[in-house]
Amino acid sequence: MTAGYYEKPGGANLPEELVKAANRLRSINGLTNKIVIVPSAMHEAYTNMTYISLSGDYLSMAMEGNYHGYPAERLREDLDFVIQHEIGHLNIHPGVAGGGWKEEIESMPVEGQKKGQWSNVLSDVIVNYNAANGTQLEIAGKDKQAEVARMSNAMWNAYGGGFRSCFDGSGANIGMYKHRELLEAGKLVDNRYNKGRYDPHAPGNPFLAAEDTPEFQKLLGHGRAPQLYPSVSHCAANKMPVGTDMGPGAGESRTVQNYPDNWRQVKLLASLDIEYSPNADKWLGYNPTPGLCPLTGGSTEKVGSIKAGDYTVLASRTYDGIENPKNVRPIEFYQLNGPSGPIWVPAHYCISKCPHCGEPAPSQFELGMGYKPEIAGLVGRGDVDQQVLSQIERSRLYNILLCNLNAGLYATSDEGFDGKTGREAGLAFLNACAWDRHLCMIGR
Repeated sequence: MTAGYYEKPGGANLPEELVKAANRLRSINGLTNKIVIVPSAMHEAYTNMTYISLSGDYLSMAMEGNYHGYPAERLREDLDFVIQHEIGHLNIHPGVAGGGWKEEIESMPVEGQKKGQWSNVLSDVIVNYNAANGTQLEIAGKDKQAEVARMSNAMWNAYGGGFRSCFDGSGANIGMYKHRELLEAGKLVDNRYNKGRYDPHAPGNPFLAAEDTPEFQKLLGHGRAPQLYPSVSHCAANKMPVGTDMGPGAGESRTVQNYPDNWRQVKLLASLDIEYSPNADKWLGYNPTPGLCPLTGGSTEKVGSIKAGDYTVLASRTYDGIENPKNVRPIEFYQLNGPSGPIWVPAHYCISKCPHCGEPAPSQFELGMGYKPEIAGLVGRGDVDQQVLSQIERSRLYNILLCNLNAGLYATSDEGFDGKTGREAGLAFLNACAWDRHLCMIGR
């Protein structure tokens, strides 16, 4: 054990349904490694080849009670993915024969601290691609086919923008504080363990944890952990399940119905003059050559203007032109209910909002592909703080992770991308999202 770190065993620190899921996944992966809770989500060297490690934030993502408005058939898949990803760092990469991370990190052809960052990103791509296709599973036939289908769905959900997390994307926990306030005011359905009472608890106060309080009790419910919701595009295309807490003071849904407007809210981060390029079949929010498409050189059409602010999403469109997809796929455009009527805008400039508290609640895809205006002012400067440069590097690396993972998912999916299948489908997706990736790199 590395000095200064602690671990807590899984067992009683995990909810019963998570223990069962973990045991099943260990079995089909051919592993007996124990599960422990560690203080960091980072893949520290000491965990490799020894533990299936869940940090506090990973544990909160592996409990049903922290999810809202999810279809039942998707929920279990997403929870299993959290565990399977960590298992994958044992039996997929670096793998039993790999001997850990040290040698690989040192061999990366980049400088300094970037070595670890690049190694982690490439490892995640390898782990998730193989887990999505079940290459490491010690089962075969229909059993393997079923597991591959479930994990592939979960991978789409995790990296294709399938769920949003009320954790504001900066680590400030603003959403968690607001959820606590709303809960204490009686405006949200209490989803904490035992209505907030710990077992065991501190002497004389059931709402304070004791040293031996199981970890999962501390990370279940509003105000105790990030809360997770289906994507805005899912809410625009599907029905809300019965029993969903609809929002502050609204109570639980009693019938199958459309998701209310508060579940389809995004924040538009920039005021835009929208142009449409018929040749590219894209709406442009930033165009360095107004009137001419920067992608094709053809003429563009002025569509209208829209100011930064909060909007209700009416519809969504994928990078291969599918409107309101039923399945999780990366979204390129949202149709917003603007001041002059419906208007399509690049999703690159939007960030999802939490249905319960209204704070930013981005998906992983939004974090990796979203508008970052702070980068624009740094382009070409030579006096940028090293910490800022490191943050930019991580942001760009995450963009690489997301896009290559989604390309792999398209390449191995039955429907492919824009009529193409196999490797050509993956390449077609990378080409289709290239403009948004460029905008990410330049902060436009």
